[in-house]
Order: sequence, then structure tokens, then C-alpha cells
Amino acid sequence: MQILETIVPVFLLIGLGVILRKKNLLTASGVSSLKKLLINVLLPVTAFNVLINGTITRESFLLIAVMIVILFAAWGIGHVYRPFFDKKIRGYIPLIMTTFEGGMIGWSLVSIIVGTQNLFLVIPMDVINGVFGFTFFAANLKILAGSRMTRRETVKSVLGNPLIIAVVLGFAGSAFHLGTRINNSAFAGTYNRCILYLTGPLSPLMLICIGFGLTFNRETFFTGLKVTVLRYVTVGVLTAAALFFLYRIHTPSPVLLVALLTYFSVPTSFLLQMYTDDKDVTEFTSSVLSLEIIASLLIFSILSVLVQTGVFGCIAG
Repeated sequence: MQILETIVPVFLLIGLGVILRKKNLLTASGVSSLKKLLINVLLPVTAFNVLINGTITRESFLLIAVMIVILFAAWGIGHVYRPFFDKKIRGYIPLIMTTFEGGMIGWSLVSIIVGTQNLFLVIPMDVINGVFGFTFFAANLKILAGSRMTRRETVKSVLGNPLIIAVVLGFAGSAFHLGTRINNSAFAGTYNRCILYLTGPLSPLMLICIGFGLTFNRETFFTGLKVTVLRYVTVGVLTAAALFFLYRIHTPSPVLLVALLTYFSVPTSFLLQMYTDDKDVTEFTSSVLSLEIIASLLIFSILSVLVQTGVFGCIAG
């Protein structure tokens, strides 16, 4: 029954998002507003709270290094696949192979499977993923769309991002043990209740938005499926290599192992669709992201079963 308690609510909320779209009970503009709320308020609050209650360790720096290698390695490998695709979408293939949509889906799935208290395990490396996404990834997308991101735009996209600001403040708070200070203060109850109200809706709203965005186009389905398979084979091999490296240096805990497997199974960045108005490219990227979301949910379901059956040892979610 614990397995169903983990998996069923996830698919229920995603299914609700699909139904809300088909019944026109939720519009594209409404979802856009929800995403702005998630990205600019709920995610930053979650990141700040998790970080001030966490501790940066040697393991955190190892994971940051691993993330840098995986991001650029996946992008490089993606160039090998370019000749197998139509010229119009060829330039997007290396970008689809790299980055991870941590904020809009990764954090939610990791929180569900190992608990919000363990989200800190992946946030430091996801920060690097985010910086990579808003600089290198976004700049290449703009070039493909026929324009270029200026240096000022690049700096502004990083420094002006609420999530990045929250992460910087969170790391600073962690260094000064702010979480402990708050928990030992007279305002602990008020603070924790405010955090509960601001972070509680995070996963449900994310999953509804994901369900709303699930779309498939018959003309692009098989091309999208081919790209999705290549993406998961590439990331799977790189993840296996990264885990081999980590185990030789420092054996990850079962909780960290599950968190990493969940995180590296999520789709490429949702920024993929932001910089083009081309109908064919938009339909192609929509199919790819939808297929990758389904693939990540299947992997999440398998990991949930393995966790609940004790394959990874005792993990308190």
C-alpha cells in the first residue's frame, strides 16, 4: 500500500492537469501565471529553507564537479547524433541531451521519494545546472532562433533570477547556521508555519502544470521518441560512470543514490521551448518534453517500488 501512496497521487495530479486542459477549466495563460508563482516565489522559498537547514560537505563539491562533467559531456555526445535528424531540428539535438529540469519537476519527485528534508542532497549541483541553463543553454537556443544573448542579458538572467538569489542567500544562511538559530528562537513556530504554507502547494501545483503541458503530435511523435531514447541512453551511461566514480571515492548513502537516480531521470530544461516561434520546432520540442516527462515518471515509479520493497535499504521519505 505504501507504494500506491507514493505513485498514485503523482499520476492523479498529472491526470488532473490533463483533464483541466481538455475541459478548458485551466487556460494556457492561467498555467503561465502558476509557473511564474512557482518559479518566482514557491521554489525560491523552498530552496532557501532547505539550504539554511543543510550543511555543505565534501560530497556536495564532488556532486557539483560531477554535474559540470555530465552537462558538457552530454552536450558533446549530442553532436554525434546530429546527422541522423532533419536539418531544421538538428541544432537542438545536443541541447536536448543536456540539462535537467530540476525546479519544475526534479525537486518535486526527489521530495516525494526521499523526503523534503533530503532535498538538500541535490540542490547544490542543481544550482550549477541552473546557471548552465540560463547561460550556455539559453545562449545556444537564442542563436538557433536567429538572435544572440548579449553579455548583459546573460548576467541579468542569472543575477536577477529569484531562485538564484534565494540559493545564494541560502548558502550564506547555511554558513552561519541560520536554520539552527531560527529553530532555537521564539519565532520558530511562526517561521515553520509560514514555510509550510508557502512550500506545501509546490509539488501539487507543479504536477498539475506538467499534466496540462502534456501534448503529442503524430507527425513528430516518432522523431521525438528517437530523441528521447537517445537522451536516456546518453544520460544513463553518464550517470552510471558518475556513480562508479563516486563509489570509488566515497560510497553514497542509499538516500543519496535514490535522489541522484531520480534527479538524473528528469527531462531536459523547459527552457527548450522559450526562444522559438517556429511551429515545426515548437511541435517537435513539445513532443520531446512530453515523452521525456512520461519516461521520467516511469523511472520514478520503478524507483518508488524498489525503495518500498527495501532494495536500497531503509529510506525514510
